[in-house]
Amino acid sequence: MKSVIDQFFKNQVGFTNEFYPPGNLSQVLQIEQELDLTLPEDYKAFIKVTNGFKGFVGENYCTFNKLEELVEITEGYCKEYFPWAVQIGSDGGGEMYVLGKRNKKLVYGILPAFSEEEDFIPLGTNFEEFIKRLYYNDYHSS
Repeated sequence: MKSVIDQFFKNQVGFTNEFYPPGNLSQVLQIEQELDLTLPEDYKAFIKVTNGFKGFVGENYCTFNKLEELVEITEGYCKEYFPWAVQIGSDGGGEMYVLGKRNKKLVYGILPAFSEEEDFIPLGTNFEEFIKRLYYNDYHSS
């Protein structure tokens, strides 16, 4: 996971990305229980490096929620209209980064906050693919 962070989480000139202290297994287990979901192993690997993030992925400003924020943020932004989604972050401007759990295999993607279910843009079945697509602004070739 460290190579993904080194490769795609780059500082923009004049801006310092903010990485948080690593999360731990007990936090992961508690959140999985509260969400009734097993988080993907690659996302757990990300959390073990940084439990939350604010900064740039390529030229895109991104935030990734801390584990302890996942349940509250998901309930606040997804529960009523997108109960199949877990919000793991956002672009700070109206697009949520979510784990879609409509199918057996979880899908990372973008979901505009004010949208319909069909507006979900899948960006990968693993965290590295998702981050690469954010990094390269590759949102439309799904």
